Order: sequence, then structure tokens, then C-alpha cells
Amino acid sequence: MMSLFVASLLAAAPAQAVSPPPPAFVPPPIAMVPPSASIPQTPEHLALADTLVEVAQVSQAQMKMVPQVVEMLMPMMVRGNEGHAEEVRTILREEFVSIFTLHQKDMARASRDAFARHLSDQELRDLTAFYRTPTGQHLIQVQPIITAESMSAGQEIGRRAAMDAMPHIIERMLKANLKVPERT
Repeated sequence: MMSLFVASLLAAAPAQAVSPPPPAFVPPPIAMVPPSASIPQTPEHLALADTLVEVAQVSQAQMKMVPQVVEMLMPMMVRGNEGHAEEVRTILREEFVSIFTLHQKDMARASRDAFARHLSDQELRDLTAFYRTPTGQHLIQVQPIITAESMSAGQEIGRRAAMDAMPHIIERMLKANLKVPERT
């Protein structure tokens, strides 16, 4: 499992140096699923969510994301710093470890609150039981890698999809006598 903090950080980082972005494309914010109104946020429910966060090793997973975050940021951060890649990598790694450590409790609480808003007591118990199994323990170990690979692929696919869609969007806007924003 990965925190929203890490996910937003990775989503903001370019997967690699790419050709110019599509004209005037600004992706909308990620649609958030509304919380289930029927799930009471009782102390007992929050305790179940806390247990899931602990058993699923959410905080440890965030720390395991540091190397992936660093590598995803490297292409952007080494531009203009040719010959200093290892120095840049060291700075990124040290700063992210420091920041992740500083915000670990807040990130764990945010994960707990998200689980509590969207999962029932029984679902929290079921997931906690799953993460205690060998398969759950294996998922804990590989989840940061799976997440980083998926996000990297998603960025590239999203970039290509936006580039493919823009000519059609521009054509339709022009036919509808709408202004097409200038490329920035």
C-alpha cells in the first residue's frame, strides 16, 4: 500500500525526459471516491483501521518507495547537472528519507482515515487477516515495486493518450467556435 503523499509525488514526476507536452493539456484532478456515509467512524472502527495500517506495514512501504521516487525524479534533477548524477541521487535519497521519516505518523494517520472512510469493520478485519498470510506478507514486500512500475507506465500511457486525443479535441472545439488555449 502506498500513501497519497507518495502517489501524488510520483504522479508529479516525469517518467523520463519526453518530447514537448501536448498543447494546453492540463489533466483534471484525480476523482476521489466519496466516503461511504454508512460507515460509522467509531473509536473501534478507527482502531481496526489502525491495526490494518500496522499489519500492512504502510509506513515501511512508504520508506521502501524512496529508491523508486529518487529514480523517477533523476531525469528531471540531473538536467544541467551532467556528471553529478550520484551526488544528485544521494541528495534526493537523503532528503526523501528525512522527509518521509518526519511525516511518517501523518501519512499513517491519513492512510488509516482513508481505510476507515471506505471499508467496513468486516472488510478491515478481512484485509488485516489477509496481510497476516504468507501471500499478504509477500504483497507487502513487492507492493512498492508494483506501484512504482504501474505509475511509471501509467504516466507514459497517459501522456500518449493525451497527445492522441488533443488533435480531436482541438478540431471539435474549433468546429464549435470555441477558443483553443494557446500552447504554453
